[in-house]
Formats: sequence, C-alpha cells, structure tokens
Amino acid sequence: MSGFSRDQLLAIRAAVEYLIDGYALFDSDDHLLVWNKAYESLNTKVRDLLVEGVTFETLIHALVERGQIPEAIGREQQWIEERTRVRRSGGEDVGRQVQVSDGRWFLIRERVTPDDGVVGIWCDITERMHTEEALRVSDQQFRTTFDQDVFGMALRAVGTRESRWLDVNQKFCDILGYTRDEILRLTSIDITIAEEQQEAIDYNDKLLSGEINSYSREKRYVHKDGHIIWANIWLSVVQDRDGKPNKIISVVQDISERKRVEEALRVSEERYALAVSGTANGLWDWNIQTGEDYQSPRWKEILGYEEHELENRHETFTDALHPEDHDRVMEAARAHLEERVPYDLEYRLRCKNGSYVWIHAKGQAIWDEFGTPLRMAGSNSDITERKAAEETIRAAMKEAEKANRTKTEFLANMSHELRTPLNAIIGFSEIIKDETFGPVGSVQYRDYAGDINESGHHLLALINDILDLSKVESGTDELHEENIDISQIAKSILKLVVGLARKGNVELELDVSDDIPLLYADDRKVKQILLNLLSNAIKFTPEGGKVTLKIWSRAESGYVFQVTDTGIGIAFEDIPRAMSPFQQIDSGLARKHEGTGLGLPLTKSLVEMHGGYLDLQSKVGVGTTVTVRFPAERIVELLRDFESIDTTAKKAG
Repeated sequence: MSGFSRDQLLAIRAAVEYLIDGYALFDSDDHLLVWNKAYESLNTKVRDLLVEGVTFETLIHALVERGQIPEAIGREQQWIEERTRVRRSGGEDVGRQVQVSDGRWFLIRERVTPDDGVVGIWCDITERMHTEEALRVSDQQFRTTFDQDVFGMALRAVGTRESRWLDVNQKFCDILGYTRDEILRLTSIDITIAEEQQEAIDYNDKLLSGEINSYSREKRYVHKDGHIIWANIWLSVVQDRDGKPNKIISVVQDISERKRVEEALRVSEERYALAVSGTANGLWDWNIQTGEDYQSPRWKEILGYEEHELENRHETFTDALHPEDHDRVMEAARAHLEERVPYDLEYRLRCKNGSYVWIHAKGQAIWDEFGTPLRMAGSNSDITERKAAEETIRAAMKEAEKANRTKTEFLANMSHELRTPLNAIIGFSEIIKDETFGPVGSVQYRDYAGDINESGHHLLALINDILDLSKVESGTDELHEENIDISQIAKSILKLVVGLARKGNVELELDVSDDIPLLYADDRKVKQILLNLLSNAIKFTPEGGKVTLKIWSRAESGYVFQVTDTGIGIAFEDIPRAMSPFQQIDSGLARKHEGTGLGLPLTKSLVEMHGGYLDLQSKVGVGTTVTVRFPAERIVELLRDFESIDTTAKKAG
C-alpha cells in the first residue's frame, strides 16, 4: 500500500520526469508507483511492462529472462534472490554496480522510505568504469613493462640533484651488477664515471627547473666490479594531475657490445685504409641492390684519374671496358652471380688519355639466404707490362717456330737431295768392292772402295735420322698402327746389332717371353726404337761389357721395353743434353763414335707419338738404363677387353 495521495504521486512524477538519472518509486508491497523517462530508457527490455502497479518481482524476473542482466545468466534464480534481499537490506543508501546487455554500467542506489516503500536511482557510470578499467590496464601494463622490459628502467623522485632511486627493474640491476636493495641506497651520480658527473648534474638541474622535460644521450656507468658500462639513456619527467613534476623515469640500454664492435670496426677501417693506400691493386665493392660501386683511389689511379674525377658508380666500370671485352666480362659476372662460377679474368679498361690498360680482376659475391646476390667485391691488378712481355715472347716464339720450321724443311729437303747421290756412291762402291764386273787391278783400290762404301752407309744413316726427326718435328710423320709380335721383332733387331756387339766384344742378352701379348703400334717405328736403343747401348759399352733387352707387359705398368748396359754412363747434369737434338756428351768413348746426337731425341719422339714416354737413368762408370713405356691400352689383350666392355655398355644403353 502507498501512503501517497494521487496528487502527491503526480507532483513527484512531474519533479523527476526530466532527471538525467533513472528514478523509480515502489510502495511497501513493491508495486511500481512512479518512474521517469530515464528509467524507461535504461530498462528497454521491460518497457512494455512499465505500468503503475506492476510488481518489482515481475520486472526483475522479466529483466533476467529477457537477457538484460549478463551477470545473471546461468544463475538466474540465485541472482534474483540476492538482488531482492539487497534492496531491502536497510535504511541506508545501497549502491550496486550492474552491467546491462548493451555494455553500459549503472550504479543503483536504493533506499527504504519511512512507509516501507523503496526509492531507486539509476546512474549511468559507463564512462567512469571505462576510465577506471583503462587506468587499471595502464597500471598493469606499466608494471609488466617496468619489470620485464629488455631495457633497464628506474624511477627517481623529483627533489635535489642527488635524489635516490624510488624503484628499479631487474634489467637495470643486471646491467650494473648490483642487487635491487644496493641500487636503492645509491644515487645516479654514485654510479656515473667521474668525467661525466658534472654533465649529469647539469642535465638534472635543467629537468628540475623545467627548462627541459626530457633528454637522451650516451653515457658511461661504473659497474659494481669497477669496469665501464656504455649505455644509451632516455630521461623524462612524469607530471602529476596538476602538471607539476612528480617523478623522473630513466630508460637504460646497455650498448657496451656495440661500442666494442664500433671500436673494432674503427681499427679495422684504419687498417683497411692503410692497406688500400699501400697496395698496388685497385679495390672495388659493388652494391648490386643500389648500383653503387666503390672504386678505391688506386683503382682510379691505374686509369690515370684523380680520386674525385670518377663517380663511384657501376657505369664507371662498364663504360671503361674495351668494346671487344665488354660482353665477355658481363657474361663472367653473370655466371658468377647466377651459377657461382669463380670470377677470375683479364680484360682491358680505357684510361683518361684514351689508351687501354690490361687488368687482371678477381671478385667474390655475397648472397642472402634466398640466393639473391647482394654485393660483389674484388681487386684489379695492372698487368699491362706483363701482357707486353707476353706479346714480345709470343712474337719471338713465332719467329723461332718459323725459323725452326724453315730449318726442318731445309733439312728434309737436303736429306732428300743428299740421299740420291749417296745411294749411287754406295751402290757403285759396293760393285767395285765386291769386284762384281771383274778385278779392280789393285787390292788397295778395293780397300778404298770398302772405305767409301762404309762411309756412305754411315752418312746415309745420319741423313735418315735427320729426315725422320724432321718429319716428327714438322708433324708430317704418321703412325701406321697394327697388331705386332714384339717377341719376333726383338729377335730380328738383335740379329741386326749382333755384328756390332761382336766387333766391340759386348755381350747381348734378350729377356722376353714367347707368349707376350701383341702390341698395337707402328711396326717400322717400334723397330727403329729398339734399333736406336740397342745401337746406342752397344756403342757406349766398353769391351767385356753387357747389354740386356728386357720386355714385359702388365695392365698397371703398360708395355715396357728396358735396355740396360754396363757402359760408361752419363752424369746426371748431362742427361738433358743427351736427350736434346744435335747434342753430344764430351767423353772419350763418345768421340770414338761419330754421329749427329739424334738417336735418343728421335727415339723419345717416336715413343711419345704412341702416347708413351721414355725414361733414362744413368750413373757414370756403372751404366745406363733406358725404359720405354707404352700405354696399357696398346696391349692387344686389354684392348679387346676394353672394346668388349664398350660394346656391352652401348647395348645396355
């Protein structure tokens, strides 16, 4: 029941109608008597129920059931009971904060009236709640940042220039090596190096006077153990609500490692500058991303320029390239950057005076993790003098080759010219010596004819050697290869030299198996090789000596001829002469046997035509061993095996 008359209720309604806050009056039986528009707007989900006489219980159940009160969801009945109990908990104002479904917050103050009714005021506190939440979050974020920041952070009270720390985070303690309690007993001046203390005091005074609100700089602190800490610091004044300085916050970043690296870099750059100024090479560093191409002063000096006369651009290099070298150099750079082929080449660059210098360039690129080239650096060496010397040598070699070719052609021609009359001399002297057409009349004439015949044969042999060597040197000689029986060839050659051996009282020995494999080679040239080696060995072996021809073949060593004698031997320093054309060793026994000195050089050339090599080992007074090795591929049995493997592989393919 209500103790108000109708006129009183109308007066109350008129008075509260335009209040900003929501207003509602219930009688002692909790029937709604008076409410205003603000109350309706705050309870939109039950607006249809707002009529005089509706009970509070009806309204509160409707608010909960229609989702107006989010905090009641899931515990609707419990929430209604608590809400009902609280609103009649006493005669004093009861304040309750409630959030409704649209996100707004309200402070509900309810008071029991003298006639046991209830009057309620609904105030919209959404903005205040948001402000309080923002402050709470801000405080939490500041504390989290302060405690967990990667930088050192510290708070100082605004007071004297030596005010102590109010708070520091763990990172600040780690940087300086102190515990938190130790730091809080110190001032900022206590941990600053002596040389910078006055500067720190001056900056602090400017902050206190309001001349500046913040500053940042690099400074040096003293670590607890005494070593110096380089730091970047940022200081700022924190003001209170009235805009007056309240605290000073410091943010400290340890940059000691950066300073160490910078110092190392400075020293390195000084060394680099000294190296660049002292080297004879020009250095370059091409930034592929920007096109900038650093060329050292020496690089420009090689081309005749002062350092300031050329821009550090890649075009400075490409424009100076000789037209004939341009594409080749660009391709070499591309191959290095894309395929990582080593960049090492020679080219020409145009000088300031228009001439060209020869350059030997080496470079190396750097790629990122995706394989994209970032930069390429290297050096240029001036090789103009070397190129000129090479050209001089090349020209001289051409002249020498031409002269040698002319000599070879002359010798070949002369050999042919000499052969014809020599054959006639040999033939006719042989007829006279043998008295083919009757007696010559005097024995002495017959002996002279024998001497002429012997000298003619000797001269013909020399001419044949000259002709053969000329053919080899001129490249006109050819191999006529076939499968040859070395055992039979060796025996036949021994028959040819046995007379020479008997004449010199030299023992001959042949060590060769009858079933030795065939050799794929030129029959005539192999005979010439064996004949030359055996003849030489016999000629330079004194009476009572021995010459041995040993022949063997193995896959690992090839086909081997080895001629060993117990002759006079050759001094180590004379071996190169013995292997050179027209050279003879100056010894008594050597002078006994005249010749051109072509035997060994010719033999060596014939062996090399077959892809083999000749080795000569000798010791004075002991003897000489000449070893000739033909490649294993020339052993006919192995050759057949190789051909069989090749055929099988082709069929498999």
